[in-house]
Order: sequence, then structure tokens, then C-alpha cells
Amino acid sequence: MRTTSAAEWKINGEETALLAHHYQIADVIEKGPLSVVYRAVHRNSSKPFTVKSIDLHKYNLYTGLTRDDIDKEIEICASLKHRFMCELRDVIAGDAAVHMVFDYLEGQDICFEIVKRASAGFVYSEAVASHYMKQLFEALSYMHSQGVIHRDIRPHNIILASKDNSAPLKVRGFGVAVRLSSPEAPPALLGRVGTPQFMAPEVIADGAYDTRADLWSAGVLLYLLLSGRPPFVGSKEHIYESVQEGRYSLSGTHWALISDSAKDLLMRLLTVDPNERITAAQCLEHSWIVEKGASKKHLNITVDNIRKYNQMRKLKSNILAAVNNPRWSRLQGSRSSYSVLSGDSMPGGDTCDADGCTRKGPVEVTNEDVAAVDRILTSLDQIAALTDQPCSVETASQMSAALADKSLNNLLMVSPSR
Repeated sequence: MRTTSAAEWKINGEETALLAHHYQIADVIEKGPLSVVYRAVHRNSSKPFTVKSIDLHKYNLYTGLTRDDIDKEIEICASLKHRFMCELRDVIAGDAAVHMVFDYLEGQDICFEIVKRASAGFVYSEAVASHYMKQLFEALSYMHSQGVIHRDIRPHNIILASKDNSAPLKVRGFGVAVRLSSPEAPPALLGRVGTPQFMAPEVIADGAYDTRADLWSAGVLLYLLLSGRPPFVGSKEHIYESVQEGRYSLSGTHWALISDSAKDLLMRLLTVDPNERITAAQCLEHSWIVEKGASKKHLNITVDNIRKYNQMRKLKSNILAAVNNPRWSRLQGSRSSYSVLSGDSMPGGDTCDADGCTRKGPVEVTNEDVAAVDRILTSLDQIAALTDQPCSVETASQMSAALADKSLNNLLMVSPSR
């Protein structure tokens, strides 16, 4: 096992030395511009853990947030104890860094695991998707009973606990979670937070919202698990418009293979009016979740689509990693010189890097140095709108919006008039 010295972390301080005293740091699992996630082994028990190390200087400089915001994340994580959640086990904090120690999970996020297991010969079916969604709804029902809104439900934050085929899922990624004053508290103005493709209409509108915002995100995830494609693609503006109007397609060859019961639950989740949207507790009583009759037929088209979706996420993550590398953009001395490009600034937004894909700080102003990269990332989602969606009224709308975009036309070297 390759160890990592404290010097390699480039975060000096007593807290880092204390972490190294108690934990042997091994592989880097994920690396983002503001934090690094490691696999670590407790020196006394030899038990593996996951350590999320946050550089407080960068965190404050590039998000406008403070240590208080991290303390709120710690408080929420420490209070949530559930079998389908990745639990916080230890915190070592100081003036330079905060090291959060979580359960170690051997599995990858749910979309990568689906493809990996299908490639190994295991069946991926509606029954499997129902099994995973039931676990997610149990986690959300518990979380919401504690007055906590996750605000970042997406594949990157839904991990399988181990490599076993029967491994349960675990919800993680509470960096933008918020706690209401009480579980019964009315919707509140909590800000536009989240990843564009997974944000609820009321969140995009920057209006008041509550725990039901998570159920919309769960609906987007369910759509992805059933079809292999996200329901909302294209430019960020087009995604926002489609979400707020509840425009998505259930047409295409793969949807013909999906049961009416699964579609019914999906539509109840992707309901624009949050007052009419189904709750997590109600989801657990839905026939597609409760009954054992979900189809066990392998969804080959869905798996192929998820594979393509994963490839796009990897591409975006690699682009972000290159742009956020210090060799590309050196750290500036003021917040006005923003040089870190985050995943949530992108149209699709969902990547597979470590931190800050989703942040709750001020609205970002894209630095001139990364404006071209931002346009490339936008074009990737617009191209997806042209190539990955089935023929429907919504597809035609997406195509028209994409083909009318001058930047995309320049990139593709085509003319709208052709």
C-alpha cells in the first residue's frame, strides 16, 4: 500500500500531523480544487476509512464561505445515523484544514457500478432499480424526518457499500445540506443550490422550498436508472426552462420496455408543483416499490446508455481537473479573481470529481481564463441534446435551441440554414 506523507497534502498544521498520527493515509480516491478524498487505515484498529481533507484557505477564498459552513455540514453528518447513509466517524480540525473521517466504501457510484456489474454478467433490471430506489427512499424518509434537505441527490452521491452484488447503497455528499427549524417547518428561502440537471423547479426559481426538492432529484435519478439518460439536457438555460415546465420525454424504444407502475412513480416524482409531489414516505408505499412484481428482464439498452453517460461525466471531470490544476490557473490573492471552475457552473453539472461540484456560495462569475472551457462544456451538453435523445416534441425543442446557438454552430462548423 502506497502511503502519502503529510507534506504531499500541502496542508500544513497541527490537525494534519494529528491525522497522520492516528491514520495511515493511502490512496487518493478523488481530488478536487478545494479538497482531497483519501483512503486511510486507522493505525490501532487497522480498519479502513475515507478521509475528506478540506483546505480552509482555498475553501474561503474561492467559495466565499467560512469555517461556520463546514461546521454546519459536520453537525448534520454527525447527527444522521442510518444504514443507507455514509456515516461520519471522526473529525480532526484546525486553522488550516478540516479532516472528516467517514466509513470506507469499496463500491463506486451507482451508475458506474451498474455498468461494471452488467459487464460482469449480472442482470440489471427494473427489479434491481426498484431495490436501489427503495433504499434511497428509506434514507430520504429518515433524513427528512430530521428536517434535513440533502440538496445534491445525484449519481455521484449514491455509492454502493462494497463490490458484492448484494451491497446496499449509501448516501453521501452533505456539503450543501441544510437543516430546517423543524421537520414540519414551512418551505423557506434557502437559495438556488444544486446541480442543474437534478435541481427541482422551485429551487431553480430561487423560491421557497422544503424536503420535497430532494424527491424531484430522486425522480431525475430514477429516470436515469430506467432509461440510462438524464431527462433534461442542453444548455443550462434550456435545462432550467424544461425543468420549470416539467418537459421530459417517455418515448423511445427503451421506454416501451418499462412498466406502467415504474412510469407512474416517475411522474409522481417529476411533478412541478411540490405540493402535489409524492413524499419519500409515500414512495415507500408505491406499488413499484412494495410489490415484488417488477420486471427482472435485463435492460440492455439502458446499460449501454448509462455507459455513455458515465463517459461524458468522466470527460467533464477530466476537463475540470485540467482547468483547476495550479499549472493552468495559479491561485489569486482576492475573491474577485475567481479561477476555480466548479461542476455546478456547467449545464449538465454532474461529474465524478471530489468536492465542490455543488456549492452554496455566491453566484459565480466565470473568469476570462476559463470562459472558453465553459463554452466547450456547454457544447458537450448541447451535442448530447442532438444525439442522445429519442424523437419527440421535446427533442425537437432541444434541437432547435441547440442549432440556434452560434457558439455551437461555430464549433460544429455548420450553418443553421443548411
